[in-house]
This record gives sequence, C-alpha cells and structure tokens, in this order.
Amino acid sequence: MAYAIVTDDNVYNIASNLLEKDDLNVSYDIYNAIEISDEDFLKVKKNLAKITVSGDTATITNLEGPFFLDEEALKNYIDTVLNKINLFINAGNTEKILYSDINEYKNYLDNLNLSTITFPLDSTWEQYCEDNEITYFHTLQIP
Repeated sequence: MAYAIVTDDNVYNIASNLLEKDDLNVSYDIYNAIEISDEDFLKVKKNLAKITVSGDTATITNLEGPFFLDEEALKNYIDTVLNKINLFINAGNTEKILYSDINEYKNYLDNLNLSTITFPLDSTWEQYCEDNEITYFHTLQIP
C-alpha cells in the first residue's frame, strides 16, 4: 500500500510504502496519510496522473502528452526538480532512507546532456527515466 500525505486537501508528499511514509519530514498532527493503491502511486510517480484530495478521498486523474515540446521546456522542469533535491540535500538529510538514491539522481541530472534526447518528448520525464532504467524520483517523493 502507498500513501498520499495531505493537508487542507493539498497533496504534500507521496510515499511508496509505510517505511518511506514514516521517514518523511512531516508531523501527522498537521498532515494526514491517505492510502492509495500501488498502481495509482506508480501513475503519479511517473507523472502520468495527478492526485487530488477531498477530505479523506484521493482521486487519480490521468494526464496526456506530449509532455515536453522542446529542450528548454525539459530543462526548466529538471531545474525545478533539482531545486527540490538541493533543498533536501542541503538540509543534511543523510539519515533519510532515500538519501543515497536521491543524491544519485541529482548527480545524474547535474550531468545530463539534454541534446541526446529527441523532442517532442511524448512521455513524461519520469516515464523516460523508467524506460531507460534511470533511478528517478517524483518531486512529491522527496522529503
């Protein structure tokens, strides 16, 4: 079972399992954990769907592409991902269970040559990573 971490009907994080949920930087006095299926978690993780919440109910809505029409659009998206990763890394979260994998993803993104990708990219960046066996994280997974 996976989880959506929410407050005031806004999704704050997603977690693939109980261990990751418990390792997030959140207080469950303020946030609520709503169970979602593993299948829905993977759709959201791959950015193929968005998650919305109303009360204790999470709704998954599929998204359609093309997702990145050109290199600049993907670069802007990756910069947003790197900003979130850098906040996590710079906060000294070395004890977090996903730290090593997130740091590895950061190193990959820092060295990525976008000119090797064909545009328009008819998949999400996360699906591209999945298809190419690249370890990746949706920004909602980063504590």
